[in-house]
Amino acid sequence: MSTILIVDDSPADRMVIRAFLNDIADVIIDVDSGEAALSVVREREVDVAFTDFKMPDMDGIETLVRLRKECPQLPVVMITGSQDTNSAIQAMLNGAFDYLTKPIEEKILREVAIKAIDLGNRIKVQVEFEAPQPAEGERMVGRSKPMLELYKSIGQSAASDATVLITGETGTGKELVARAIHQHSKRCHGSLVIVNCASLPDSILESELFGHEKGSFTDAHQQRIGRFEQADGGTILLDEIGEMSPMTQAKVLRVIQEKTFERVGGSQTHHCDVRLITATNRNLAEEVSEGRFREDLFFRLDVIHLHLAPLRNRKDDLPELCNYLLGQVTHESGKPSALLSVDAMRLLLDYDWPGNVRQLRNSLARAAISAPGGIIMPEHLHIQDSSHNSPEGPITLNLRKLGDIKEDLYERVKDDFELQLFNYALRRTEGNKVHASKLLGVSRNYLRKRLGELDKD
Repeated sequence: MSTILIVDDSPADRMVIRAFLNDIADVIIDVDSGEAALSVVREREVDVAFTDFKMPDMDGIETLVRLRKECPQLPVVMITGSQDTNSAIQAMLNGAFDYLTKPIEEKILREVAIKAIDLGNRIKVQVEFEAPQPAEGERMVGRSKPMLELYKSIGQSAASDATVLITGETGTGKELVARAIHQHSKRCHGSLVIVNCASLPDSILESELFGHEKGSFTDAHQQRIGRFEQADGGTILLDEIGEMSPMTQAKVLRVIQEKTFERVGGSQTHHCDVRLITATNRNLAEEVSEGRFREDLFFRLDVIHLHLAPLRNRKDDLPELCNYLLGQVTHESGKPSALLSVDAMRLLLDYDWPGNVRQLRNSLARAAISAPGGIIMPEHLHIQDSSHNSPEGPITLNLRKLGDIKEDLYERVKDDFELQLFNYALRRTEGNKVHASKLLGVSRNYLRKRLGELDKD
């Protein structure tokens, strides 16, 4: 049973809108003020509200804002006789589902009403967490087992001055961990200096880290203090340490061992008292074995090792994390908070997030801007389910496409190949057969059946 609410101080306009929508809704309620509209939504469920822009006492924008505060999932359509584009911008900034101008065209009004009612039916039940609150700054969010273990490790490592190596995939929040270690350490009153080693050429990186003397190279017109000196008494984070050249690695090793360095072009030895934290998305042990990273430096960096779990391995945190990130978007954009529909949350939970928290934040920010009325539906997220987005690409079981191989050869290699493929998928999903079947693009029953057959062999 659908209900439409019309808010307009003009009886004639209310009559026209009611006539146009009479056969669309089961119940149509029309009121002449924003206060009356608020009374209606407090007493009964409404599927869509149409409100005039210019009204005495409480105008359309204030009515819109207060309606959405009372009932965040209610689609509110603004109607105005003004041709001022600023009113449209204000309406959409404050979370209007749509914006129509007078004289009202019956066809357009009916299309908008049907679309809004359909949206309301799809979001009757919301994800069970509070509406996002404006959030300023960044912090770590999550209460999953990997995150709880990480919090404990941060607490244990913060008290010492030992070097910390933070590893994890891109977008997992390695810089946030470094900030937390610094904030809870005895050096919290000193500076936290962050250097992204991947963003600077090696010739510039050396000067950035250690500083340079006037005239030491072209364009060195004055002496420059390096990041290690700036961090004296505090903490320095060398992000993407795996991108550093062997020559610079050697100089960083000396700083760790002797706590001394020389500026580029200088001969005077400088002392520094710094707590070193490094971060990388590379496997430094493999980099060492391949000869791309100094083994002695690796051992000095890997005193305390914190590894950040990818988002796909801590999906229990997604509701809380989405709530927090949407609050950030609210704070930065000045828009009303957006809400996730149940279907959108299901899609988020089903996705593997190869770009981790950074990708999630970008998806939510884009969705919050494009979602009409601030209700995020699956189509606003622009992602596919996880069976189509493995970081290594989709896997499809279609061994007949291997080529024109003989049938007996096909039968001999098929079982071994299939078993290896299944084991790969199960490792990727930590033994979860439901997720593994999605990754492989096969049914769960097929996976179980074939695993049973292959185990017997």
